[in-house]
Amino acid sequence: GLQHDFGRAPGKQLPAPELTGSAAQQRFNLLMQKFVRLFATATHPLVLFLDDLQWADLASLNLLQLLMQDTAYLLVLGAYRDNEVSPIHPSILVIDEIVKSGIPVNTITLTSLDTDNLNQLVADTLDCDLLVAQPLAELVELKTKGNPFFVTQFLKSLHEEGLITFERLSGDKDIGGWSCDLAQVRALAVTDDVVEFMALQLQKLPAATQNAISLAACIGSQFDLHTLAIILDRSPEDTAAALWIGLQENLLIPTTEIYKFFTQSPHQSGSNSAANPVYRFLHDRVQQAAYSLIPDDEKQATHLTIGLSLQQKYPPTDSEERLFDIVGHLNRATELINHPSTKNLLAQLNLNAGKKARNSTAYTAANIYLKTGIGLLDDHCWETQYQLTLDLHVAAAEAAYLEGNLAQMEEIALIVLQFAETILDKVAIYRIQIAAMTANGKMLEAISVGREALAQLGLEIPITPNEFESAKALESLTQKLQGRQIEDLLNLPTMTDDIQTELTMKLLSDLGAPVFIAMPGLYPIISCLIVSFAVEFGTTPISASGYVSHGLVMSSFLGDVEIGYRFGKLGMNLLDRYN
Repeated sequence: GLQHDFGRAPGKQLPAPELTGSAAQQRFNLLMQKFVRLFATATHPLVLFLDDLQWADLASLNLLQLLMQDTAYLLVLGAYRDNEVSPIHPSILVIDEIVKSGIPVNTITLTSLDTDNLNQLVADTLDCDLLVAQPLAELVELKTKGNPFFVTQFLKSLHEEGLITFERLSGDKDIGGWSCDLAQVRALAVTDDVVEFMALQLQKLPAATQNAISLAACIGSQFDLHTLAIILDRSPEDTAAALWIGLQENLLIPTTEIYKFFTQSPHQSGSNSAANPVYRFLHDRVQQAAYSLIPDDEKQATHLTIGLSLQQKYPPTDSEERLFDIVGHLNRATELINHPSTKNLLAQLNLNAGKKARNSTAYTAANIYLKTGIGLLDDHCWETQYQLTLDLHVAAAEAAYLEGNLAQMEEIALIVLQFAETILDKVAIYRIQIAAMTANGKMLEAISVGREALAQLGLEIPITPNEFESAKALESLTQKLQGRQIEDLLNLPTMTDDIQTELTMKLLSDLGAPVFIAMPGLYPIISCLIVSFAVEFGTTPISASGYVSHGLVMSSFLGDVEIGYRFGKLGMNLLDRYN
């Protein structure tokens, strides 16, 4: 819910409460829905164009589906390569779901240029009649299959090779026309593969430019100057100079004009040194071609060098921001990482990246990072790297559950329960199992797991709760509350350094939903225990939900609405205290 503190002075807002799992995802989705609605109105419709949907992750596609179903006056234009997706590709499945929801979806298939259109393009390029352009257009079609991007690159290549030339008439520099040696074009050994063709064009660039562009391609379709400079181990000014020919050839496009400060005055110093222009490749095929310049047997070593350079040369705060980039490069070179300490370091980085992806609700990506981290561990990892191994497996189990892969979650959970040294280390897995079983309607199984975990922590929960057990729990709590007003519980001290009791309270809270649904007779016992722990050991954020649960027991189970309301109010006030 939203709260307004009308007494708070304007200024920096408090950070949003930390959420996990579906709650974090729902909050993010709600925020995006409200944000988009600000712009999409009857008087101001909004159009979103999204390119390369074949590369979109599932979390982004699901958000797109939600926006389409929830937002009026919104038109989404999406482009994807149909030769890179299958009927079970996430983007296709999401589009199918959007269609099923009743939202109008129009599909426009962009084919290659047909003969007539291609002839018009060639005629316009050479400023001649359609009939005159037709022989060359037929050859271009043969070589390019009508791919528009490839057509323009092919014509440009023919001009650079001197096969298309401008001939002036009667010595007049302004009068003349284009000519082409069709015989040489016909014999030209040009590959039909776009990437290989673009690689041939890139190979004509100076060596320094080739090197810079190929390493830029490793970064991605878009890259910033400082990152590339770090990878090249050169100054930003020298790096910008190396990219200049790529800009002149329109292989790269700057997203800002800041690059001119470097390229026009490469030796200047002063205020412009902090500028960090961003470039992008003209087309993803250009990026692929640039990447293909790196020999296949050197690609892993290149990514390893890039990952280590970024990790070592960025400050710690920037390294955290670049975590996904660093881990992405290093993960592509795992076969070259043999030293145990380096493998453990990369496993730790994958753990950090997995947690960061999970916190961003990118559960599929989190799963990949965490499984990669586990794969880097040695055969005796539970003995040699216990804490890292435990953390990776627990996080991987949670990511698998959040992704909806319950079989994988259970597989990882069994490994942790087999090797974990203490019950405190096992509790995280028990909590994940309870959450997964609850989400899938397996309430009794969830209660069974919780009861077993609590027993190992020293707390026995009745198997067949009855009115006597509930009355006994209520009487015990009443005795502990003697002489205290309900409102005074807000001033109880915060629990400190009692991990076992805190975990016990978390497990009791996790059991709230399955118990309420499948075994309501146990609910009063659960709520009484949470309140009792707060009185005896101090409060935690879990105590807030425990107070509200006990308010529900008092009002709904026992009919004392006034006491129930006071406990509910107490829970809300404690929630404010813990922000």
